[in-house]
Amino acid sequence: MLITAYLVVSLAFTNTVLDNKECIAVRANVQDSNVNHFVNPAEIMTYVKGSGIRMHGVKMGELDQYGIRQAVLRMPGVREVIVYATPSGLLTIDVWQRTPLFRFVHSEDSYYVDEEGVEMPLSPNHSARVMIVTGEASRDFLRDSLKPIVEHINEKPFLESLIHGIHVEPDHTIELYCRIGDHRVFMGDGSEYQWKLAKLQTFYEKAMPIAGWQRYDKIDLRYSNQVVARKASSAKLKQVLSETNQTE
Repeated sequence: MLITAYLVVSLAFTNTVLDNKECIAVRANVQDSNVNHFVNPAEIMTYVKGSGIRMHGVKMGELDQYGIRQAVLRMPGVREVIVYATPSGLLTIDVWQRTPLFRFVHSEDSYYVDEEGVEMPLSPNHSARVMIVTGEASRDFLRDSLKPIVEHINEKPFLESLIHGIHVEPDHTIELYCRIGDHRVFMGDGSEYQWKLAKLQTFYEKAMPIAGWQRYDKIDLRYSNQVVARKASSAKLKQVLSETNQTE
């Protein structure tokens, strides 16, 4: 009982001392700067100062820590912010960045979609190495239908190494761009994507090494229990073989 009372009094005293301490310095930390580089401490400080919130010389108990946090959260690329004061008079702003999942490229716009489905503008400071998505797609489709597909691809080492891009048609059907072979891979809509991608992996692992990587010009994953592959024309095969021989 006495210990509890002592702790309450001590905490109250500490808070009172901290509240009356003037802010003598402000420091911003980007906690995950080893992963992404969308924001840096100098930009954070400039952004906070530009918001008009007074900090230096203000008592810690009168500082608008909530306003500072909300201001930093409005910065593109920022996911989370924690603001806290220390007894030495230092106000610290800890920042965590958003992690982009893929980049949507369109003639009229281009932006990232992060792991939470939130749009992120491109940054002059940093270009993330993520899946490129092209074509015509609504924001709802990108967030609700395409995001789970990209996440699934990234979770599978074989698929992640195979697929380097996605194209979306105006009707929201999907074409996959693969690093191996000279063919087009049609996935149809975003339904049953786990099953479709599993079929693609099996086809690449078992059928392609036997048939040859240049044998087909179209692979269709839309059918329930099979992969439909269309043979390339003889003229195309001759062209591919000729180009291959020239590079060897």
